[in-house]
Amino acid sequence: MRYSKGFTFIEILVVVFIIGLLAYLVAPNFFKIFPSISLKTKIEEFVTTLRYARAIAITNKSIVDVNIDLDNNKYELVLVRTFAPEEEVSGSSDIDNPDEEKEQTPAPKPKVYMPKAKKLPEPMELISFSYNGEEELYNGKYQIRFFPKGNSTGGTVRIGIRESKEYLITVDPITGIPEVKKGE
Repeated sequence: MRYSKGFTFIEILVVVFIIGLLAYLVAPNFFKIFPSISLKTKIEEFVTTLRYARAIAITNKSIVDVNIDLDNNKYELVLVRTFAPEEEVSGSSDIDNPDEEKEQTPAPKPKVYMPKAKKLPEPMELISFSYNGEEELYNGKYQIRFFPKGNSTGGTVRIGIRESKEYLITVDPITGIPEVKKGE
């Protein structure tokens, strides 16, 4: 009996054919999964921006907004006001009550990294916004404001690929902590 070293040509052709067949069947599904992975990444970036805004507000005794522009499909972080160390910080701001005359010491601006406005790539979009369970709004500019004690104005943002996958990011008004849920 004769033993051979290596594979025959037929064996190699069969293996190459099987690998090619598997690649042909798997490739289309792989590219369907990619937008979903990209969407989850962008949602994590948005949630990270919300968490960062809350952290800036707490650590710098500041009021920080996350502005959401549904029409242009973008969002940005804005430092609204920093309180002086001796000022009393309440849950809301004097910015909301401009009629009140208070003598305020201007606080030094903290050296904080504020990222540029971020635009979601196609086909992803900021679909809607609502304040604490009120009706969903589908166009316009809105904001979620974070206060020095960690609380916020709250709100829910729907992000997704329209008529496909959608996620709800809800910011709790009491704790200011964002939570992600899969949309209906």
